[in-house]
Amino acid sequence: MIIILIGNFGYQMYKKFYFKKQNVTNKLCSIQQQSCMTQMRNGMSVSLDVNPKPFHADETVNVTAIIKGASPSHVSIFSFPVGQTPQVEPTILKNISTGQYSAKMKLPPAEKQEHQWVMMLVMQTHGQSYAVPFRFKM
Repeated sequence: MIIILIGNFGYQMYKKFYFKKQNVTNKLCSIQQQSCMTQMRNGMSVSLDVNPKPFHADETVNVTAIIKGASPSHVSIFSFPVGQTPQVEPTILKNISTGQYSAKMKLPPAEKQEHQWVMMLVMQTHGQSYAVPFRFKM
């Protein structure tokens, strides 16, 4: 019984002081209204800004990502309604300055406008791939 209590105490301390979620996203942030940032466990951060605001399905938008703590060799993005398989090829973002990537992106059409969507930023750095989701309502 004592071993179980000690193990539980150790787990609680680990969880409180050392454990960090992979993606800590501000759930109140909507890329429909402002730039949003996600902090990664390994110290990287990814900010995403989409213009013009608000944007709608089947529009072309300007997408800008700012990546800190890594120098990805490849960055791309795609968007799709939650619960559906992406039907479009990812848009490749170009490195326009240190840590800043940008591209024009054509959003896919939607069956219904009022739906949860995801913009997924995918990057490859040092042999690892990361997928950073940004959820929003269309």
